[in-house]
Amino acid sequence: MTGKSTNKEWVAVEFAPSEIMIDFVSQFIESALSKLGLAPEPRRDLVNCVGDICNAVLEKGYNGDHQQGQIGIRITLSSTDRLAVEVADNAPSFDLPQRIREWTGPAAANGVFTLKSKTLAKGNRFVLAGKVRLGKVEESASGHKNS
Repeated sequence: MTGKSTNKEWVAVEFAPSEIMIDFVSQFIESALSKLGLAPEPRRDLVNCVGDICNAVLEKGYNGDHQQGQIGIRITLSSTDRLAVEVADNAPSFDLPQRIREWTGPAAANGVFTLKSKTLAKGNRFVLAGKVRLGKVEESASGHKNS
């Protein structure tokens, strides 16, 4: 072992941004993070923040037009128990609302997760990342056992 961290994509989903799909994907992410063994309080906090980011993409990035583009969400877990939830879009550049940029939920307040954003050549990328303590890890969405 070289000491390098290896990332394993655990969940990836791409969808047309609409309020209904954002709610559906939020429930899916909640379930996925639960199966990973993330404790309820930081899990709910992450899901709420991801939902807020997706709503901002819909409203600010796509100007409320759900037929304009896509939102992609990817959850990765490294061998060093670093969890990252990435939200990416192909919308024009925009600033997240201040309440999201100054995210102060339990996961952020406890210093567990940080929010970073980056404007890409085509789109935006927002990443919530941090080191986690996971409980029992169940099967991934692909059906493979994770441990």
